[in-house]
Amino acid sequence: DPSGLPLAFTWDLKVAEEDWTEGTSSVTVDMLQVKQMGLPSDELAKLIVAELRLPISPEQYTLEAKQIQAETFPNCRLMPGAERLVRYLAEQPGVQIAVATSSPRETFELKTTNHKELFALFNHVVCGSSDPEVKAGKPAPDIFQVCASRFPDPLPGVKFTPHPASC
Repeated sequence: DPSGLPLAFTWDLKVAEEDWTEGTSSVTVDMLQVKQMGLPSDELAKLIVAELRLPISPEQYTLEAKQIQAETFPNCRLMPGAERLVRYLAEQPGVQIAVATSSPRETFELKTTNHKELFALFNHVVCGSSDPEVKAGKPAPDIFQVCASRFPDPLPGVKFTPHPASC
């Protein structure tokens, strides 16, 4: 999931939504950030608007968030050691690697703007919020099952994820 692996996801609720969360305790914002991990985009917008009692609709929130994302997501940096790990795995015979992210394809493309060469090493990418085969968001297993099914030769595997509910 490129929200945490292998990208350092520098855009977060505290930074990108500072206007909306001004006056909200950091504990509340931190708890909301954990709740929102892995949610499909439409559910995320509903959660944030309801939890923060924002004076806008989920649709308006989505529009404004997309503007912020367009400015900030292309600046995501790789985590220390991430590139080395991905390149190492990609070079190993018989090892297949893929990305399973809850992000819509558009958001994934923004997050990986400056890392196209690295993400080209993955066998495939499943973007749960925009993939019609993914019926339920994390922590449901759908996205991981869809991702595994797309390998040409499915093998037992290991999953790296920063999502607490996926562990």
